[in-house]
Amino acid sequence: IKVFRVAFTEITKLAIMQAIEAPRDISMPLVNACLARRALDYLIGFGLSPLLWRKLPGSKSAGRVQSAALALICDREREIEEFMPREYWTLEVECCLAIEESNAMTFLAKSPEAFPVQLTHVDGKKLHQFSLVTEVEGRDLAGLIMSSKFSVQSAKESVRRRSPAKPYITSTLQHDAQNKLGFATVHTMNLAQRLYEGVKLGNDDLSGLITYMRTDSHQLSNEAILDIRSFAAERYGEEYVPI
Repeated sequence: IKVFRVAFTEITKLAIMQAIEAPRDISMPLVNACLARRALDYLIGFGLSPLLWRKLPGSKSAGRVQSAALALICDREREIEEFMPREYWTLEVECCLAIEESNAMTFLAKSPEAFPVQLTHVDGKKLHQFSLVTEVEGRDLAGLIMSSKFSVQSAKESVRRRSPAKPYITSTLQHDAQNKLGFATVHTMNLAQRLYEGVKLGNDDLSGLITYMRTDSHQLSNEAILDIRSFAAERYGEEYVPI
């Protein structure tokens, strides 16, 4: 029996059909890489799993992936334990508009146009994080600022462009669901699975509402990009479709 490998990088009908029409030979380097990963699972997991069972009741197993993740956590925890806290102070001034009347300046303490200003330089010297390391230094400088007058030397207007957020991958989906909605990881993935498989929208047919959610790639298929561009042009107009 001749065995071939069918590979596709997106779950669309067109991509799967094209992959089936163009199968490729089995690559032995890829097979050997798979066997090497399996060997690492055996060598590491069989030695580490019994230790976890003894030290952490309820733990299931450990392998090459869990072991690397555990090492990262241990390294981070060691950095936290070795961290030496240092005191530092920062100063922020809330500036308000002033009205000049008969050579006198009247400050509007409750002006709706008040804006905060961060202190960055003192006597021409740039402040860094640990320039003010005691409360006395901070309060002395604050007193000097309170007794001083300030003026706006220049103003600059600029246009900032903000791009939309990237599509979700597995980790960012779980992260936002936890932080914004309080969902557990299992609950998030169950909901995503249902949205991927499809829900009924006013008829008996299931309609899939999201793309495959178990991925670490932002890559979109050309077919999906064309559909999105067509939808944006139809719904919002051609001027909202990027070139």
